[in-house]
Amino acid sequence: MAALAGLIVVGAVSAAPKPIALTWDQLVPEDSGGPDYTRVSPVLQIIKGLMSNEAGPAPVVDSLDGRGVRLSGYVVPLKHEGMRVSEFLLVPYVGACIHVPPPPRNQIVHVTVKNPVRVRGLFAAVTVTGIMSTRSSETEMARTGYRITGGDVRPYEEHRRVRELPGHSPED
Repeated sequence: MAALAGLIVVGAVSAAPKPIALTWDQLVPEDSGGPDYTRVSPVLQIIKGLMSNEAGPAPVVDSLDGRGVRLSGYVVPLKHEGMRVSEFLLVPYVGACIHVPPPPRNQIVHVTVKNPVRVRGLFAAVTVTGIMSTRSSETEMARTGYRITGGDVRPYEEHRRVRELPGHSPED
């Protein structure tokens, strides 16, 4: 009987869906109608934000609520001891949230982890895997549109392989 229960548990664990590999532009709803700051340079994003009179919140993609996701970005530490971080903002580019104004709320993810993770420094590049929530939060640095709680944080590694050009090899 115990062996059968173990098989059921193993089957349930392996049936968990694979996390969705997200890019930052997928955090902006297609029909939001607002300006798409994700396709411009960070410098232009800052200038547009300073010149903008927009007061409304940036909409989030509701279908991501409760989904397993994987997203890469840069760490803006909120709670840390030395180089170990337990709470941070994940942002799409270096310098986000340090300048005024911060990126739109749908371009900032509030991440909390149970066990603090070691980061290489301010704005370390990481990949976070966990359950996404569309519940917003407000921190001392910025308002966020998304949250990932208890996520797995790893140093960033590019997930795509670089293709070799025809007629070229690493030995050339």
